[in-house]
Amino acid sequence: MKHLISLSFKYIRRQKLRSALTFLCIMLAVFIFNTNTAYLGSTIATLINFEKHYGEGAYHVKLDGALPYCEDLGKVGQLLENHVAVEDHFFSCPEELWGLSTRDEQGYLRYLDVQFDNGASQRVDCLRNNEISGNRYVMYNVEWADKAYGHLPVLTEENSVYLSSWMKDLGYEVGDTITMTVTPMKARLSEDSEQVKAARKLIAETQTYYVMDDPPELANDNVSLSDYDDGGSMMNYLTELYGINEILFSEEISGSPCTFTVKIAGFQDQFGGEGDTATMEFWSYPVNDLRLDELVSGENADFLTGSEIVFRSWKSAAVRISDRIDFDDGVMMLLEDMGLEPKHYYDLAFNDTLLSYEMRSANAISAILPLIAAILILTLVAWLITRFVIDNAFEISVQERSAQFAALRIMGASRAQLVALIFTEAIFYCLTAVPIGVLAAFGACKAVMDLVGGSLFPIFEFDVNWWITLIGIVISLSGILISAYTSAMWAARKLSPMEALQFGKPRKKSEKVYHRKSVLNHKSFGFVLDYTMKNLSRTKSRYVISTVAMALGIVMFSFSLLGVNYVSNAMKASSNSDFQFDYDIVMNSFKPGQYELVNELLADSGAFSKIGFKADTYIESDRYEEEMELLRQMMPDKKPTRSWGTHLIKVVSEENFDKYLASPTGMTYEEFCELGGALVYVSSGGAEDEYEYDANGWPIRKRADGYWTYQELGFAQPPVITDEVSGFELPVVGSVCFDFSTGFAGESTLLIGDPSILPENVLSSMNGVIRLYVDGHQNHEAAQAAIDAFTQKVSGCMLIDQYMDNTGQISFFNAIFKILGIFVVSVWLVGILTMVNSINTSVLNRQKELLMLRSVGMTKRQLQLSVMLEGVLYCLVSTVIGLLIGVSGYSFYVDYANWHFTGLSVMQVFILPVMLTVIGTILLNLLIAVLAAVPALDSLSKRMK
Repeated sequence: MKHLISLSFKYIRRQKLRSALTFLCIMLAVFIFNTNTAYLGSTIATLINFEKHYGEGAYHVKLDGALPYCEDLGKVGQLLENHVAVEDHFFSCPEELWGLSTRDEQGYLRYLDVQFDNGASQRVDCLRNNEISGNRYVMYNVEWADKAYGHLPVLTEENSVYLSSWMKDLGYEVGDTITMTVTPMKARLSEDSEQVKAARKLIAETQTYYVMDDPPELANDNVSLSDYDDGGSMMNYLTELYGINEILFSEEISGSPCTFTVKIAGFQDQFGGEGDTATMEFWSYPVNDLRLDELVSGENADFLTGSEIVFRSWKSAAVRISDRIDFDDGVMMLLEDMGLEPKHYYDLAFNDTLLSYEMRSANAISAILPLIAAILILTLVAWLITRFVIDNAFEISVQERSAQFAALRIMGASRAQLVALIFTEAIFYCLTAVPIGVLAAFGACKAVMDLVGGSLFPIFEFDVNWWITLIGIVISLSGILISAYTSAMWAARKLSPMEALQFGKPRKKSEKVYHRKSVLNHKSFGFVLDYTMKNLSRTKSRYVISTVAMALGIVMFSFSLLGVNYVSNAMKASSNSDFQFDYDIVMNSFKPGQYELVNELLADSGAFSKIGFKADTYIESDRYEEEMELLRQMMPDKKPTRSWGTHLIKVVSEENFDKYLASPTGMTYEEFCELGGALVYVSSGGAEDEYEYDANGWPIRKRADGYWTYQELGFAQPPVITDEVSGFELPVVGSVCFDFSTGFAGESTLLIGDPSILPENVLSSMNGVIRLYVDGHQNHEAAQAAIDAFTQKVSGCMLIDQYMDNTGQISFFNAIFKILGIFVVSVWLVGILTMVNSINTSVLNRQKELLMLRSVGMTKRQLQLSVMLEGVLYCLVSTVIGLLIGVSGYSFYVDYANWHFTGLSVMQVFILPVMLTVIGTILLNLLIAVLAAVPALDSLSKRMK
């Protein structure tokens, strides 16, 4: 036995090329299969992270629906904290007391008066107590939890709370113990006060109505209440103008006061926003002893009867069930300990998505059976590829030494000894190729996940699931050992010396011999082709296995390539240029200097590839008709235009200028901004009332694009548009004509580049959008930091985040394509190595035969051509089979997907890409076939010298 083991390692050392090819084939086969297991474990971890970051959170069960049936809600938090079935939990007890600031039928307003122990006082419209305990990430996703509760560390001192930030202005500091006396109040507005008179005057001048809650005699009889749907209360209007503390009341009546004493742990407003002095909040983590229901009970219950003050209190809880016990058993145990019955199980809300990812609940798992089936099919395909490659490698290695095995049998070696000889080689590959293949698979997975997670999405996590990994390793080892066993059984059978010298499996039946006249022509290509075909027919099994292995790689390559093309076209077809942006910062008004912050904080950050700015406002003019006549004279053909009552001004971004105005004006964007005035817009379709359309409904152009200065239009000085409020004069320095269907509003719109030339009152009425395009996913964090810095300095902004629909989505697909590309290239590489191994083995087995043909007149070039032709036939057959399957699968995919994506032509998504894929794959495989024959040709050339 020791001699046979030594013989095995001697063969491995002697046949370096054969051993290297076998090692590479097995290692790549193991790599392919374990790539599935590596990505499967990491994908599960990523999906769990996705659910926690962007989904429902980390909870398994929400108890909200069952909590109302609990007899003692006060003990629920403590029960969840120590329950054996609960791994983690979150419990919240928010209370809110709203005055609503609206008048009742007697004309009274309600509010809360707060007296502080340092003598300060404050009126508030809302008092809120937020008590939470446990892990906030259990109930909410990470982004929301960080935004809402990220400022709340766990407090250790009893009755320590966070207070609204505006209370710092009252002279309090962190660590102070503060006593507050809160009194419900009702009062009437002082109608004779200068505040109310000034407010009503502004309402009349601006035609803004805040009378929904006014007594009938104060309402505007000419306007129905349905016209006030967008209005607010008079109290809200006064609060906006003066603040709730400055409003003058009469006939004030107080309820019963309540006193609260707390220790200040810090100051913070909900979601980190600016403090609203009409709202006072207590935040505590964990729960405190404050109870706002004291303000609406006892004597205050009668005082508040029929009032608009509203008290709301509710409790919410979510838990994660420990993985140490069965999920359903844990839920039922928790319900029982909460004093609930089994029927309340149906009042619970389950996070089925997370439960299915964690394989915890049978109901949740059943919902993802199609996904499990898809994973099993993919695993089966990878397993088949692995089995084909490993089996082929061992078969080639064993058949090449069939004479050696026959000789050993004749010399007395037993079947068990020959099996041990081959299994020694198998164990060698198990100890070398398998660890390297597994480590390479997990290394590639980690590299991709770290790249994507580090620079794009933190939810992407490389995770080694030991159960899945162990299954992958066991299956890889079993594949090697099964292939070694089948090859060993073939090598250990009884062979005659004659059969051993045939270098192949014995024929199962005799073949009929045909006696034909020799037509040997050494110079004929037909002879070389016929000889090559006979060689292939002698090793049918090897040829079939090699062809199938390579065809599988081509199937995956062609389908993936076509699928990527389809997804790219579908994304382009479904996109709209007006919505292709990463972030929009919407601003309802501007102040002087804010526009400069766009360059200072956004453009100079280097995080954006492009920054667009579009905004519009208007100028009120008491000389409107006169000014409109001047603007008409600045139009090339003096077409009439509609009058809208105000002059509309549009700020043109650099993006839109380059797209629409650069060509007709012949200037740069910087020159446009430095004009010192506006250009009046003239549409290429003529006046709005005179548009003409072709048979397809498209507007007919009536004017040529162009740009005219005010001098060219006959003006000695540029006409001016005057703002009647500030007296600001905006010079109109020329007119520009271009396509009227580009969204630049109607004719006579005034176009400017730099909004800072406008006065404050015009800027304040400007509605603007700053459109941001992130310069690649690597600048995502820098872009968010720049946006945060801008929005903190510019109030009144609304951020529209579409990063994941544009740059983020592109980066995401690029990451997926990288993952897919690694897998596809690995499969294809295995097929190529299998073909190289087969061709090289064929040449080695036929060296004496080839040398004999060389001695009887066959040229060296013909022998080389035969070897290359063998590789070409391998590739052609596998390429045709692979392309037929891949293109057929893609055609079914296109038929299905086109139900969801419209606007894609057959030429765009099928004919052209299929033609390019077929031609490119065939040419590439032919090149690979020629290169694959190089090792065998090199070996053959050395023998023929």
